[in-house]
Amino acid sequence: MELVRSNHTKAKIRESLSETRARRHTQVCRVFELKVSIRHNPKDVFTKLAQCFKEAKWVINDMLSFSKKSEDTSLFDYKYTEHKTVIHYDKDKNPVESPITLPSVLHRATVAQKRADLANLTKSKKKGFKVGALKFKSEVNCIPIITGYTQILDGCRITIPGFRRLRVHGLNQLQQFEKFEIADAKLVRKASGYYVKVSVMLPKSKRIPTNKQVGLDFGIKDSITTSYGDKYKCDVRETDYLKFLSRKLNKRGVGKNEKKSKRYYKCMRQLRREYEKLANKRKDIANKIYHKLTTDYDVIYFQDEQIKSWQKGLFGKQVQSSCLGSLKQRLVALEASGRSFKISKWEPTTNLCPVCGSINHPTLADRTYKCSCGYTLDRDTHSARVVLMIGSSKRAERLEQTSVEGVAPMPASDSVAHANPLIRK
Repeated sequence: MELVRSNHTKAKIRESLSETRARRHTQVCRVFELKVSIRHNPKDVFTKLAQCFKEAKWVINDMLSFSKKSEDTSLFDYKYTEHKTVIHYDKDKNPVESPITLPSVLHRATVAQKRADLANLTKSKKKGFKVGALKFKSEVNCIPIITGYTQILDGCRITIPGFRRLRVHGLNQLQQFEKFEIADAKLVRKASGYYVKVSVMLPKSKRIPTNKQVGLDFGIKDSITTSYGDKYKCDVRETDYLKFLSRKLNKRGVGKNEKKSKRYYKCMRQLRREYEKLANKRKDIANKIYHKLTTDYDVIYFQDEQIKSWQKGLFGKQVQSSCLGSLKQRLVALEASGRSFKISKWEPTTNLCPVCGSINHPTLADRTYKCSCGYTLDRDTHSARVVLMIGSSKRAERLEQTSVEGVAPMPASDSVAHANPLIRK
């Protein structure tokens, strides 16, 4: 049965949405990750969580099957109230009809998310991007939760649809804020357990400008070098335990039609957990570097390095184990606010001498840049300063200024690195 709202109810909804939009202009969004406690929740909670993700996969596949029945049907014609029973396939590929016991809010949010995915694909296609079609899912690891259905009960418990008193770790992250507003959330399944990612709206705080700008140089030996001589190392190599698990899994390899054993799946879970630990370490390093750069400097200049092509050459493992790609992506996203500026990859940042303007061609083995005019400096620091010089002039031209204002003077070549555990001295 389709829900019919009165005109008075629709007017109240419109008024509430307009108030929320006006309030969002004075707020900033941050996402906090809460881990579902394994020790303090009963066993049936995890059984129910696993069933939720399984049924979410059934719902998505049922939507795709419904949209492919005929040319007149689409995902937007799918109504979750009329599909409380779906047909899926067991491990022997036999059709099975099962009822959907997924909480109604999660069921509705899953359907709405898949419709939004289709709408986003349509928008991308209209812009000229090459897009594919939605495919059937073998597993689902994320279930959206609609705004307003996530509440904090106390310092260790929250409530979400279907789980009234869910014990979680990480609520102490919110204790540092006097005022916050919970928006939507997501129920996430990882190799290390179940998580609830909560989007929290915080009041905007005014940033105090430092009147300092910096240029960055991306590299292999020193991942990031600033124009002030600071060097950051942001690579996390594979551990010996991960290599051991990889060899162990390869020994347990099975054929295409062979049945996989319990030990095979156990080894696969261990391998996924180890990969997740490495990903968390890289993400933590990227967050710390990004926070330091955005806090200490008003504008960040960087070059459009093709980091993906580096992996195809001699430095595949070094690039794969670093977080350069994610850090560059965040700097690109910062361009919209004017806090970062990207210069072309064709600019001769390594070869150009900033004193006499001549072009030299140092090799990769030359770690010190030397020019015939007498200019000598560390290779990476030199590149970062040239990035700052070219970027500031390009940015001044773009802003239609005659000169760059507020640029801090060039630091001395023997500048001391800041006291930071991520900086290699």
